Amino acid sequence: FDVRESEYQNEATIKTDITKRNNAVNTILSGTTATDSIELMEYFNDWLTKNNEYNTLVSAGEDDPNSAHEALSALVGNIGTTGPVCEGYAKAFKVLCDAKNIPCVLVDGDAKSTASATGEGHMWNYVQANDDNWYAVDVTWNDPTGGNAGAVSGVENQDWFLLGANTEVDTNWTFIQSHPVENLVFDGATAFTNGPVLSEKAYEVSD
Repeated sequence: FDVRESEYQNEATIKTDITKRNNAVNTILSGTTATDSIELMEYFNDWLTKNNEYNTLVSAGEDDPNSAHEALSALVGNIGTTGPVCEGYAKAFKVLCDAKNIPCVLVDGDAKSTASATGEGHMWNYVQANDDNWYAVDVTWNDPTGGNAGAVSGVENQDWFLLGANTEVDTNWTFIQSHPVENLVFDGATAFTNGPVLSEKAYEVSD
């Protein structure tokens, strides 16, 4: 059977979007002279949150287009009904980290931002910092809905950047409780949680 998306049924289309992706990555990388991995990841988070708007169809409770789940959706910058969803943000962040040889993986599960929130399917990243430990980054939640409409909402942040498993994100509520790892290939599948072990504490910048 064929698992390819309908828009990727021929070689020419696939190659065209690969070229678009590579060009977008080069454009983003040209905007920084940073070489330190932490500074680069801060830049990637900043670029993705200030050049994208979370898909407004999803915000309104409607179905989102398949393209919203692709790295390309966030790498070229999209807003409104063409904006990325969490998979688009997380995959784009990984593509950028890969381009700079920063170890980065995709992680998913049913996440919730506060202890009282309702969990929902979500994707984020684990990255390895220059201290060799792994930390969590959630670019999507660093670009929350609200604020001004459009790419720059004014509420972009780094609240969900380089967090540890026991980092408190709400009263008596830790990151690993907020973002339990499931890594399901599809609903009902067997989960695999043998990825990198997350640091207990958030990353601390050394003096």
